[in-house]
Amino acid sequence: MVILPWLTNRKPPRIFKTHGLYEYAPYGIRQGKCKIVVQTRNPKSTYLSWYKALKDSAFVYFPDLTWEDFFAAVISGESKHLVLSSWFDFYLAWWKHRDHLDVYFLNYEAMFKDGRRVAKELADFFGRTLTEEQIAKILKYIDFEECKKNPAFSNVFKSMTAIKCTPGHMRKGKIDDWKNHFTVAESEQFDKLYEEKMEGSGFPEPVYE
Repeated sequence: MVILPWLTNRKPPRIFKTHGLYEYAPYGIRQGKCKIVVQTRNPKSTYLSWYKALKDSAFVYFPDLTWEDFFAAVISGESKHLVLSSWFDFYLAWWKHRDHLDVYFLNYEAMFKDGRRVAKELADFFGRTLTEEQIAKILKYIDFEECKKNPAFSNVFKSMTAIKCTPGHMRKGKIDDWKNHFTVAESEQFDKLYEEKMEGSGFPEPVYE
């Protein structure tokens, strides 16, 4: 039985993008039969983005959810607001199986800080060679302001929403906006949780900027 016929029947090279957990990935992916890019991001920024999505998204819509209640759910790990899994469960699963996967961990903050290096590393991972002109073009078109002007990005949810989705699904394109929402106490509390969850994993330390 073909599980994903729309993907199986597509001519290569084929791209499959998902927010799914490792254990829900197609069998071939878990067997290392394709190249995998796992994008990592500072968990504080990730949870802030998650919170904004819960308030604004048509898919999981909680307009009255406060940041304080959401943060408490993150710390406790027990809430309907934590759809599918936590940041920790998601990344630890992919990281745990990295040795038998053909995987590249793509860091969101690194793309901001040194996009040229990341573009070259990603090209190398896929067995491609980029010219300086191609790298410059890539960096131009992945710029946040350019993405906002590109209908392929800016209108991505419009055909799927059952309610009017706010234009904020592409918010600021920053790597440090979490500082405008986390209190010092919340930041310290989260740091403690991170240490407890990730201790001994060897997972790359997040970039808190």
